[in-house]
Amino acid sequence: MAMRGMLRAWKGAASRSLELNRFRAAAAPSCARGCSTVADEKQQREDERSKKKEEEEKQLVKLCKSIADKPEESTQAIKDWVAQGNRLKYKNYLQIAKTLADHPKLHREAVKLLKTSRNEKIVESRTASLILELGLVLREFGVAPAERFYSRLPVKSKSEELTVAFVTSLAKRYPKHALRWVQGLNPTTAELHNAIIRVYWKLKMHDKMLAAYTTFRNDPKLLPKLETYLLMLKYKERVGGLEGLEEEIRAFVEKIRIRKANVYKLDHLMEVYAFLGDADKVEKIYKFVKTPKPPQVPLRDSFRVAVRAFGRLGMVKRAEEVVEDSKDHAKESFRLVNLIEVYSKAGMMDKAEELLEKIDKSKRTFAPYDALVRGYLAKNDSKKALERFKEGCAVRSVVPSYETVAALLPVLEELKFWKSAEGLMQNYLHHAAGDVRLYNSFLKVYGASQRKADSSILSRFKIEADSETLELLSRVKIMTGDGK
Repeated sequence: MAMRGMLRAWKGAASRSLELNRFRAAAAPSCARGCSTVADEKQQREDERSKKKEEEEKQLVKLCKSIADKPEESTQAIKDWVAQGNRLKYKNYLQIAKTLADHPKLHREAVKLLKTSRNEKIVESRTASLILELGLVLREFGVAPAERFYSRLPVKSKSEELTVAFVTSLAKRYPKHALRWVQGLNPTTAELHNAIIRVYWKLKMHDKMLAAYTTFRNDPKLLPKLETYLLMLKYKERVGGLEGLEEEIRAFVEKIRIRKANVYKLDHLMEVYAFLGDADKVEKIYKFVKTPKPPQVPLRDSFRVAVRAFGRLGMVKRAEEVVEDSKDHAKESFRLVNLIEVYSKAGMMDKAEELLEKIDKSKRTFAPYDALVRGYLAKNDSKKALERFKEGCAVRSVVPSYETVAALLPVLEELKFWKSAEGLMQNYLHHAAGDVRLYNSFLKVYGASQRKADSSILSRFKIEADSETLELLSRVKIMTGDGK
């Protein structure tokens, strides 16, 4: 029974196959004519597309020539071009905006183009163009307009990528403004975690920095960035803790292929390997950065990073050679300051002093004095350190480092120089929020001097009191706003 059923099935299939073959034979001529028609129509459509594309390219070239002739009128040129029925693709629009942004004198025209295109919907706004506009607004118009720009964007436009760019840009020059924006964030990417940690680092808020890093590492789906690891190495040098960090970082950086990394990553790698004590890797990366293959170019920062890396490793002569290499990439004052830092760290104070004399007094900043103060304090010469600190406070841009403040406060406590401590902290807190360790050291100066602590200075610290803080506050009186 089953066999007969199978035979019927085969017969039916054969019959259907024969009928199909007959149909194909009968339909072949008409199909051939039809296929020929389809092919002709396809070719015609391709020709039309090709012709349209060629015309679009001609119009785009015409636009680019117009912009090149009068770049300061780029926005109007694009508006006129679009009004003629042309369509500006996003990639071309972004390239034009970036080209304008590469020239400082055309920054405002770039902002005008980006703003006009966004408001008049000439081109759809995307994250890349918003990041470019945000950075230019911050640079050209300041922090308040940049904050308004970001806050007024639709929620759907505020991707984490844009937020990272916003916070990172603020942190470079306005870290206290950046702090207000990061406090309510719930990051879900490694990039945003890193941006938040960077803000806390810039403000020297080490307790917050550690808490942010701990939260980051507790998410098994996310891995730290190279910059995050570098920041935490710097944190550990200041504060301590984080056992096993170096081993974790070494395993991470060994996977990075130097020849595939961009120059910014190479700079970070040099610093990391210096912290890890690997002079061979620092040397290898520096040589690669110094003689790069296109499209990479060495940055002024690359030489500064290399000088500090070799200085950290105690390789003073090699640091001197790098400073010589940087003659065509950095001003002499920058190169001298970099070398003063190396000599001071190595305890070679006479050489550091000689270089300071080579810097025009009218061009000096606090940076070389900061290095000298730390160098003298490391040699237990507090008298010379205080002399250099006082002299440094007379120049422009007095921004003492965390390390200098932390080393000076115990000296001022011993000498009961509470007024000098107040001046030190006022300068420091212009650019930082401090941490509980500095807060406690500052209170100790007041305690030793038997003076009331100035509440207007203490209130500028952003800290969480520890047990030592509470004990010190129980012994040190606080001066209220009316001076009592």
